[in-house]
Amino acid sequence: MSTTDNRAHDALTRGQRDTLELAIGYIASSERNDRHEHIARIRAILSAFPGEYLEAGQSGSACDPADVCAGCRCGYGTSYRAPDEPVSAPIPMLLFCPKCGEQHIDAPEPADADIDVDGTVISATSEWTNPPHRSHLCHACGIVWRPADVATVGVATIATRGTADTWTVEQGSIAEIDLSVTGRRDDAYTSVEGDAS
Repeated sequence: MSTTDNRAHDALTRGQRDTLELAIGYIASSERNDRHEHIARIRAILSAFPGEYLEAGQSGSACDPADVCAGCRCGYGTSYRAPDEPVSAPIPMLLFCPKCGEQHIDAPEPADADIDVDGTVISATSEWTNPPHRSHLCHACGIVWRPADVATVGVATIATRGTADTWTVEQGSIAEIDLSVTGRRDDAYTSVEGDAS
């Protein structure tokens, strides 16, 4: 059966395959005793669904221990390697702290930067290049929050425009927030631990 004989939901997209391959790389590098079993299960999923790499039901050759791990008995070809780069680029968004309303703009920070968070000064000892991340640290009040379960980057203004948009870049992106109008309570939000930036 070829990929073209299947409906769209019967095939894995390249992004889904890349994500599964990335997961295999992480599992293989772990110290888990059951890592070979998990890798074999993911390989079975990849083999069961048609896509760019394999036709349905076709299996690859035995894995190379240098590519995954010694003693792995899963069936896959050496072309199945985890991507070296993230699968997708972070999404540029206007980000505002859910606690204090401060706009969050991500940018690289130099080694000599001092950040004041509620009276505590944090000194950076090395330059930080701002890699893709999901959780964000508010430099004004110090909470960490996750605006989405994908990598996002806080920007000063939005560079895209939709046909139904009424806001323009010229109007600006920073506004005063009156919490009494929104009905929001300051204690209604809690921070999420994670990969803060």
